[in-house]
Amino acid sequence: MLQRHVQLFPTCAEIASHASHEVARIAAEAVSARGVFSIALAGGSTPKMLYTLLAEHPTLRNSLPWDKMQVFFGDERHVGPGHADSNFQMTTDSLRPLIRASLTYSLSSTSSMLDRVRRMKPAVRKVPSVITGST
Repeated sequence: MLQRHVQLFPTCAEIASHASHEVARIAAEAVSARGVFSIALAGGSTPKMLYTLLAEHPTLRNSLPWDKMQVFFGDERHVGPGHADSNFQMTTDSLRPLIRASLTYSLSSTSSMLDRVRRMKPAVRKVPSVITGST
């Protein structure tokens, strides 16, 4: 059974900073163990801070295995991918130069949710079924 460890941070910026280092650590471990790192991104102001740190902080940006990342979008609004309210748009604005489009999977589009899930299903099946250790 996984042990849970709760950490509290006084500001969103501190959460984003801590999370950015955890993403880098877990990504390195995943690539070392399986050759790929899969991550599901969310929307919102705090995740946006995280994505900006990953993209702009030189040490983090250079340490992440961008070419071995599978990026999924698990928190999307029912709007088109270029819409101002799209979480996909927000994350790709931050990370697009760094992530390979061929390894990016999104539910974002103008088609029905069922059609989008059907298109993503083969990609999700390829993701290793692994639960990482607690931090």
